[in-house]
Amino acid sequence: MSFGDSDVRFDALVDTGNRLRDPISGAPAIIVELDALASVLPVELVQALRAWDGGDAAGSVAVGGDAGVGGSVGEDVEAGNNRGACGAVGFEALSDAAAAIARTQWSSRFRLVPYSSVGNERGIMAAFRPDSVQVSDGIGTVFTSRAIVCVCCSQLSPEGRYRGLVNPDIFRAA
Repeated sequence: MSFGDSDVRFDALVDTGNRLRDPISGAPAIIVELDALASVLPVELVQALRAWDGGDAAGSVAVGGDAGVGGSVGEDVEAGNNRGACGAVGFEALSDAAAAIARTQWSSRFRLVPYSSVGNERGIMAAFRPDSVQVSDGIGTVFTSRAIVCVCCSQLSPEGRYRGLVNPDIFRAA
C-alpha cells in the first residue's frame, strides 16, 4: 500500500463478509490495524486516532440513519468482541481527530465511512485514500488505486496472523 513516498506491507485476510465501501467513490474498503499504518501516518494523526478510540468497548461512533449504509464488517471482527473501528466516546473526540487531520497533507485523503456489524448497527470508521494498493492472493497480484483504507484501533487477528481485512471486490476494482 502506498501513501505518497511511503509504503507499508502487511498480511491481510480476504474477508467475504467485508462489503464495506467508500460512500463517495464506491471503492472497496480494506480494514487495517492502526499499528500497521502508524509508520506512514503523521504522528499527530496516529495520536488523534488513538484518542478517538477512547477505550470504547463498542469501538465505534453511534450515528443515525439506516444500518448498513456503508456496508458490513464480517464475522472475523466480531470474534474479537466487535472492537473493529477506532471509535469515540463522543463527537468531541471526532472533532479533535478531524482538526489533527486538517493540519496535514492527509486532509484531502480523509473520509468517514459508515458501517454496520453484528452488535453494532451504526458506526463510523476513519478512512484514507491510498495512492495505490497491491494485493497478492497466492494465485495472482492485483494493483489498483481504487480502494479506501479504513483504520481499526484493535487487533483483527487474535493470533496476529493478519493485520487487515480485504473486501473481495478489490480484485474487481483494478
